[in-house]
Amino acid sequence: MKICMLSTDFLPNIGGIAAHVCGISKALAKQGSDVHVITLRRRFGEKKYQEIDGMKVHRVYYPRLRIIGFFVYSLLAWLKLKVLVKGGVERSHAFIWFPDGVVCLLAFKTLNIPYFVTVHASEILPKYTSLEGFIFKKLMSLVLSNARAIIAVSQFTKSKLIDCGVEPEKIVVIPNGTDPLRFNPKVDPIESVQRFDLLGKRVILTVGGLVERKGHDMVIKSLPQVLKEVPNAVYLIVGEGQELSRLKELVTALDLENCVLFVGRVGDDELPKYYNACDVFIMPSREITETGDAEGFGIVYLEANACGKPVIGGRAGGVPGAILDGVTGFLVNPLSAEEISEALIKLLQNNELAVKLGVNGRRRVEEELNWDIIANKVQQVYYQRL
Repeated sequence: MKICMLSTDFLPNIGGIAAHVCGISKALAKQGSDVHVITLRRRFGEKKYQEIDGMKVHRVYYPRLRIIGFFVYSLLAWLKLKVLVKGGVERSHAFIWFPDGVVCLLAFKTLNIPYFVTVHASEILPKYTSLEGFIFKKLMSLVLSNARAIIAVSQFTKSKLIDCGVEPEKIVVIPNGTDPLRFNPKVDPIESVQRFDLLGKRVILTVGGLVERKGHDMVIKSLPQVLKEVPNAVYLIVGEGQELSRLKELVTALDLENCVLFVGRVGDDELPKYYNACDVFIMPSREITETGDAEGFGIVYLEANACGKPVIGGRAGGVPGAILDGVTGFLVNPLSAEEISEALIKLLQNNELAVKLGVNGRRRVEEELNWDIIANKVQQVYYQRL
């Protein structure tokens, strides 16, 4: 099978969508498919073409100016896809509806190549009020209605697609996955432990962009109660984003400078070390009703589980699809500092329970939620919906 994946979010990015695209594409390539990936090139120094783990990656320029960038990228990506179709590519798959889904729609209308769209959640949830938003909503409807099938990463995302007017029979729910070879309990965390002087500490970890929905603020608010029961607890925050200043102000206001560490962005190779350095992983994501922002699934929970760590997530959005409550971790009210602190204390004080949940999480990744299994399900959709 020859297929072209399109995603403006791809390596070297380390976010959830980039991991999703790379995981599925790499697995399909390993299984014998001829996989091409079209993504953006923000800097002229980046290579236009390279092969990564069997994937043939084509980077096209995307100017930073929003409207101009959209038109330039869409045109260049469509031209590249046109060349690939002449070379035998049979179908395309957009992992973000805008602008990649628009490129697939153009290719469908001009080259008659069928396409598929994966929907995560946050990209379809914004509440549009302006004329620009109205146009985006109409464009999204065109992209989704012309796709052969729409892959939703959770039941939550499926419900939101139905709210957007998508026919239920057109939606296939396929969850996220992760790589149990890359994320595993045997990765040595000593570099992270030494760098932040974590020896003898009980480490709480969050990995994710510093945005409101991730719930870093609620973890920080829960720490005073946690520290009363677990005085050697520390909170590591891996990631960067717009909430950094506000979170630092909150840490200062609660006098937590000695136990909250902002790590910033870490390299792809370092990430498994941080998971293995922690005792509990937490990201109490919540739905922001004012903007419609929500977590569609949460690959980070699987990455932590794959490293044998128990996880805590917010009972909101698609997170219940990522965490089996009481089996691989705990689901909590993401707006309750008391409930968050109780879950943290329970896992930090009960090592037997923490290990049990981590082992269950690791087994689930190995048996159900790894990229090889997820890629097989995606491939079945390609054949069944043509």
